[in-house]
Amino acid sequence: MTTVEVVFSSRAVESSLRSDYWREMMQPVFDIGVPGENRNRVIEGEFCSRSNGELLIGRTTFSAQSFVRSRRKVQTAGLDGYVLQLFVVGSMRGNAGECTVHVRPGDLYILDLGRVCESQSSAGARLTMMIERRRLEQLVGRADLHGIIFRREQPINRLLTDFLTELWNVSLGLSYADSMAAVDVVSRLFKGGLGDCTPLLSQEWDIALTTVRSNTLRYIDAHLTQPELSVEFILRRFGVSRAALYRAFELDGGVARVIREKRLNAARALLSHATGQSIAQVAYTYGFTNQSQFFKAFRRQFGMAPSDAIGTEPSRNTASTIGRLAFPFSATAHPES
Repeated sequence: MTTVEVVFSSRAVESSLRSDYWREMMQPVFDIGVPGENRNRVIEGEFCSRSNGELLIGRTTFSAQSFVRSRRKVQTAGLDGYVLQLFVVGSMRGNAGECTVHVRPGDLYILDLGRVCESQSSAGARLTMMIERRRLEQLVGRADLHGIIFRREQPINRLLTDFLTELWNVSLGLSYADSMAAVDVVSRLFKGGLGDCTPLLSQEWDIALTTVRSNTLRYIDAHLTQPELSVEFILRRFGVSRAALYRAFELDGGVARVIREKRLNAARALLSHATGQSIAQVAYTYGFTNQSQFFKAFRRQFGMAPSDAIGTEPSRNTASTIGRLAFPFSATAHPES
């Protein structure tokens, strides 16, 4: 099924109509109000949703306002399922059922559309994904999910944030089968954040580790010239355990080896272009402060001295490390029919 994108914005109407327009657009999900005592303040927002019958994801920006989902709204709106919200900008205080909640920028919040809620929100932006009730509850193994918050400091939050952000970026081009796999990954990562009471299965750990690995590789590629790039730096950046990072890169010989080989490959590429930089400058650019260590590592990886690589294009037929780049994606990429 083709992905359908729907966009509506209060800025599409004149200023005097914006509050009513935004209330009307949000009416199927929430009753919208003005927080505080200034009832004459204009409330506005913009919402972009993408759906293909399996995946429903959206991005919202809005002014300060209140969101209310009353018992009557729950009974009459006809919506059911869970909404997972990433608070990109802005914060919220309120109640989810009988629980008091305070959600900060960077937190992830789960809302049960079958339960009541009321909140006061600052101006902000959110990335929202809807998940079918039965599917999430079966995977997680519990039904009391209303009001759960994954704090921005939690490692699972960072995995979900990165995955949801990338999912939004590619959502217009996803097939139905890819969308099913994506919803499954989000649900299983969500389960992983609930603690020891719902331990991950072996296949679910593969999904989590695949996400850790792909995010880490992208980060390494973007920061090869940063002197502080290291295992410790990555552990702090992604908030994962050393054991999890080791498992994610076990077939590569560890993340330290990946960093070193990528830096050496980048150094060789720079030398091959004969830019006029000295070997010592190239080595320093890619994190080698000891020139002797750089020479030894370079010869060990390429079988030649750095000086032999100057002005020489690397062979495109060599793939000496291809075996170690394999990773068990096939078991988790798509559910079996």
